[in-house]
Amino acid sequence: MEFLLSRPVAAKVAKVLVFGSVAKGRATADSDVDILIVTLNGDAVAEQIDDALLDFHGQSAAPLEVVTCALSEILPATDYFVLNVLRYGKEIYSMPQDEIKRAAARDLAALAREYLEASEEATERGRHRLAADGGYNAAELAAKGLILLKVDDLPGSHGGIVQLFGSLYVQSGEVDRELGRQLNTALRLRNLARYRYDAIVSRQDVEAVLRLAKQLLARLESQLGP
Repeated sequence: MEFLLSRPVAAKVAKVLVFGSVAKGRATADSDVDILIVTLNGDAVAEQIDDALLDFHGQSAAPLEVVTCALSEILPATDYFVLNVLRYGKEIYSMPQDEIKRAAARDLAALAREYLEASEEATERGRHRLAADGGYNAAELAAKGLILLKVDDLPGSHGGIVQLFGSLYVQSGEVDRELGRQLNTALRLRNLARYRYDAIVSRQDVEAVLRLAKQLLARLESQLGP
C-alpha cells in the first residue's frame, strides 16, 4: 500500500484491510487482492483514492480490487459486508485509535450542529414534530461523540446510546443525573413525534430538547478543543 500511504490522501485514511482469498490464505496466481480502505471524509477522499489507483494500475500489474467506506460506517459497523471484513480481514494499516475516535467525534459534532440549527428553524416555523426529532438527533450525535472519547465503539441502537452515555457520564458523576434523565425523555418524545400521529408535541417540549442538545454539544466541543 506504499502507493497510497506515500500520498497526501494518506492523512485521510483511517484503516486498510485485506480480505477475501488473500486474507484467508487461499489465493491463487489469478486471485485479486481485495482491499477495504476506511476513510475519514467519505466520498471526497474516495475520489482521491481512485486517482491514486489509476496511477498504480499504470505502473503495476497487481490485480487490486479496492472498496472504500467512510469512518461512520464502522462506528458502529452495521453493514454485513463491512462487519465481516472488520472481523475476518487482515488489517495492514491503521491510524492510532485515539486519532480515529477524535476524528469521528469531530464529524459527529459537526453533524449535531447541523441538526440543531435545522431544528431551531423548524421550531420557529411551528414544525414541532420535526424539531423534536431533529433536536433529539442532535443530542444523540453529541452523546455519541462524548462516548467515543471514552470507549472504542458505539452501540447500534438509540436505547443503547442513552444507556451507555448514562453509564459513562451520569453514574461517574461527570454530568448531572438530571441531564441523563432529560436524554431519556428526549428519546421518548422523539419516538412519539415520529411514530404517533395523535401525539401532541408542544413548543415547550421542543425547547427542552434543544437546550439538552446545546448542553451536550457544548461539552463535546469543549472536550475536543480547537
